[in-house]
Amino acid sequence: LWFFGFFSPLPILLRNRSPRLLVIFGTACVVFSAILAPLFQTGIPDDVELLGQYWVTGAHGTDGIEGAFMYLPTEILFRLLGAIMIGMALARLGIVQGTSGSAVYRRMVAYGFGVGLPLAIAAVVWRAIGDFGPGVAMVAEAPNTLAGIPMALGYLGLVTLWGKRSEGSTMLDRVGAVGQMALTNSIVQTIFGIAVLRDGIIGRGELSRSGIAGVVLAVWVIQLLWSKPWLDRFRFGPFEWLIRSITYRSIQPFRASDG
Repeated sequence: LWFFGFFSPLPILLRNRSPRLLVIFGTACVVFSAILAPLFQTGIPDDVELLGQYWVTGAHGTDGIEGAFMYLPTEILFRLLGAIMIGMALARLGIVQGTSGSAVYRRMVAYGFGVGLPLAIAAVVWRAIGDFGPGVAMVAEAPNTLAGIPMALGYLGLVTLWGKRSEGSTMLDRVGAVGQMALTNSIVQTIFGIAVLRDGIIGRGELSRSGIAGVVLAVWVIQLLWSKPWLDRFRFGPFEWLIRSITYRSIQPFRASDG
């Protein structure tokens, strides 16, 4: 969230650029991020412990060249910049808003998953063949990096098509409410994860992958259950209200019944 905030002026600076230019530069950033993976792989030693918490639960923090790869060029700078620019282009074209025709979203599903899934699977297979060792730690991230944008487009198309076909349904209203309270839900689930999974009841490294999936499912259910009733009584989520009040430099109406 800190880095998203850091890059928040970017949409203002690029607001007048054409969607095509944004897509070109955004794609270039993501591709460059993938190209960096094999270059950084050459600097990774054979000692798996040196990969730190990125590879071994409970190990020391990641530093050196592997830390630079994970936290500067790939995870933060190029991949994030690419995603922001492509997202801006989709918003400028009205695709994110769901106003385009259904044929557009069907093509997004077909091409997004058609390209993204094989790349994501290739990353997993590559790591499995390498026995999840340090020799494939970074280089196998390259196809996964390239898979991110196509997979996001596929999911966007799938969710939008579902929304168009389910207009007025109870489930769509609940999912929409979760989206309206995205900031609040994100912060609350982060606090929950830190308090319960890292420093609290369960503790770091004590859950299996299936256990973690169960926790994720439980968080989704809770958000679907509480977001809609909250917005029936209040105009915004708590953190959304706080941000709006700070932005407009005045206390904004909070309750749904407030004028």
